[in-house]
Amino acid sequence: MPGRGKAIPRYRKMTEAQLRMTGRWRWRLSTSAGQLARAEEKQRELARLYLEFADFRRLAASQLPEQTRRHSRRR
Repeated sequence: MPGRGKAIPRYRKMTEAQLRMTGRWRWRLSTSAGQLARAEEKQRELARLYLEFADFRRLAASQLPEQTRRHSRRR
């Protein structure tokens, strides 16, 4: 198959799909994959906190009297 370069004997008879699956399996065990997964989890947690805070602000603002709400806006 063109574009593969010199194949390692145990991978030589694999189909493209098998090679991709093996590559993904090996990638998930790598240090880079672990770092990426941790960074993604951290971003998800930050997004969750932001949305919770925005919801809190929305609820808090809806409970203020109308006159107070007009004076508390900062723009």
